[in-house]
Amino acid sequence: MTKLIQIINSILLNYKSWILFLICAYIICDKNLILGIITFFYSYLICYIGHRFMHIDFFYFNIYSISHYSHHFNTSWQSYFISFLTEYLTLANNIIFKYFFIQFELFDLFFINEWMILFLFLLYTTVHNINYSILKVNNYHTKHHEMLNSNLGPDFFDLLFNTKNIETLNNELIDHFVPNIIGCFLLIIILKSLYKQNKKIFDYCFILSFCLFTIILLISSIFILKSQILNKINTELDDFIKRN
Repeated sequence: MTKLIQIINSILLNYKSWILFLICAYIICDKNLILGIITFFYSYLICYIGHRFMHIDFFYFNIYSISHYSHHFNTSWQSYFISFLTEYLTLANNIIFKYFFIQFELFDLFFINEWMILFLFLLYTTVHNINYSILKVNNYHTKHHEMLNSNLGPDFFDLLFNTKNIETLNNELIDHFVPNIIGCFLLIIILKSLYKQNKKIFDYCFILSFCLFTIILLISSIFILKSQILNKINTELDDFIKRN
């Protein structure tokens, strides 16, 4: 009951953002609000679960986790770019799956709206890399960097799955999302309008970008892993020299 009350309070606290989410979902999904809401929660759940797996040692050796590691220990523009790619591919995978299933007539992932997923990707990555990492609008994400298995975001799922940091027990005020929501929504509407006129070109560009970004992430992961191994070897060698 306490958890339910917390979630309700979180929704009430952030009513402006939630109303804006609903309006955007209604328009992006061509007035199919139910589809918009389902895609919204599905996509954010994927982000939460994916982020949680990235911090489990057993799942470390994949291009997403290795690249995400760089974000926690590096604040250069390269780390932001890699973070952008990781978040893009995490959600774009769902669009690729839907495209694959439909093309081979397996089944239609009816609960996924491609434009809503792209909207949420833009929202997620701009909030993460701009609001939290660059502008540091609050200490919510900072506490995640201090305790990796907490404040994975969004706050709604941290409440639901008990991953709130003990130092940020109050519900997060996400009014800082509003400019991101509006900007990402306008961009999606523009892209959606252009897509209707050039469907094949956009489809090819999407698939090409997905493949290209995957290759870039793979190469960057190899270099990051190589650097980690060399640092580990040098550290252990220094310790060995000091002991002897």
